[in-house]
Amino acid sequence: MPPASYPKAPSERQQFWLKHLRACEASGQTTIDYARQHGINAKSMYSARKGLAEKGALPRLPQDRFQKAQVVDDLGALENQW
Repeated sequence: MPPASYPKAPSERQQFWLKHLRACEASGQTTIDYARQHGINAKSMYSARKGLAEKGALPRLPQDRFQKAQVVDDLGALENQW
């Protein structure tokens, strides 16, 4: 029996989601569009992606998805920058 640190083979359910998640990425479609086209619940796809990423079967999504913004109090100061 292999040590517990070795990853297990994906279950049928995991293989199903891996197939669809990879096909979705390759298609260039959004997850929602792909899910609609294939009769799959988009929320389930997002959940499967998160679970598979946590198990190391898919790359983790970047945590920093926000853009930095500069807050300006004086509108005149902003106009002078342009």
